[in-house]
Amino acid sequence: MDKITKICKQCGELKPIDQFRKYYGGRKGTYKICKFCEKINSREKYLRRKENNDTITDAEHIELEKIHTLWEYQRAIGLEPPRVNKHSKSPSIEELDKLTQEYAKRAKDVKVSAEAPPELTAWLFRPLTKTPEYYQDVIYEKLQKKYRPILRIDEETMLPVYDDTYRDILQKILERFDKYEDEYYERR
Repeated sequence: MDKITKICKQCGELKPIDQFRKYYGGRKGTYKICKFCEKINSREKYLRRKENNDTITDAEHIELEKIHTLWEYQRAIGLEPPRVNKHSKSPSIEELDKLTQEYAKRAKDVKVSAEAPPELTAWLFRPLTKTPEYYQDVIYEKLQKKYRPILRIDEETMLPVYDDTYRDILQKILERFDKYEDEYYERR
């Protein structure tokens, strides 16, 4: 039997469902953010409180800045901003450095405009787990319709003229979906 997985909205990683806290009060399901990201968020909240009370040490201030830098890179690639949750043991500075470097590399590799909608940049990194046809025929078509609409019909050629504001990032998404299709069918 396959293990149930879920994508964390903060780090964008596909993780086992047991890496997510269950809702309280009998609600079904789990939170959108994994336990590890919750630890980072809790640590940030604690350090921010210390900073506001002027009791933060130099080392803690550096750690707080690293968390904020990590969040900036996560946002740059279209992931959702973090939510602050209950207190727990925080990740080490080394773990924060590693994550920050990873997301900085991702943000640099994408080379898309900072003004690109998060919905688009997220598709450059989101794990692909369904059939390639779903991504090409459903997701890509929906994104193209929303972010590259027809502006008008050219009177000379009678062809549509599209809004090309996000053409480059849409092309990168399509290339990723095509690559996924090749890999998907090679595994079968």
